[in-house]
Amino acid sequence: MKVALLVKGTPVELRPTKSGGYVREELILNETELSAAGFINKLCAAVNDVTVDVVSMGPEVNTEVIVQAASVFDEELWGEFYLLSDPRLKGSDTYATSNVLASFLKKKNYQLILTGSYTQDSATSFVPAQIAHILGYAFAGDIVEIVEVRSEYVHLKAGENWLDEMKVKYPALLAFAPSKVAINFGRIAKALKREVKVIEGDEIEVKPSLTEVVAVEKIKFEKKAEKIEGDVLEKAKRVLEIIKGGEEL
Repeated sequence: MKVALLVKGTPVELRPTKSGGYVREELILNETELSAAGFINKLCAAVNDVTVDVVSMGPEVNTEVIVQAASVFDEELWGEFYLLSDPRLKGSDTYATSNVLASFLKKKNYQLILTGSYTQDSATSFVPAQIAHILGYAFAGDIVEIVEVRSEYVHLKAGENWLDEMKVKYPALLAFAPSKVAINFGRIAKALKREVKVIEGDEIEVKPSLTEVVAVEKIKFEKKAEKIEGDVLEKAKRVLEIIKGGEEL
């Protein structure tokens, strides 16, 4: 089975620029994408001939997260490492990002695409569903549990407040919720020796978007939290008082 793992780096710290944006320097792998990478070992235990390409989009600093992602699963499963990098992609919104990634993935004819449901620096959750829509793949997001893996489908549970249990047939794109998956530092040294193929220029199909990201602003939260004490009835009464009174916590 030919598999793609989509990853995106989250900056450890955002350094503001004069133009109003932020510079992404040191990157870490998103916790949701760690979950997606962690599923790969379970997949290969049930499906034969699994090969996984790790794909990222952005500046060359993103090679760091490609290596981090590859370290999570067995190196025998490693396929190619790809980085889609071009100055034209700077400031891409979710529409442009989805179209660029989808055009690349379509050429590779993957049976299964794995990624995180959202990224920690921009939790829009739009990109995975948009890519699946463009490719015409089955889609499931916020995956919290894999019940069973078969050569024809994945049986899973997904959702935040309510769990949907479903069987998703291939070809499919699966987007995972966070879980406890760790980077294997022993494999990082080996992954660093692998070539990351940079896809740029005419090799990238850029479809212009109708929107443009002009600035990124860090939101400041000034509201205070209140710990509500008492039994269930007292807590419910206090919540109603806050709602009716229009109080801000």
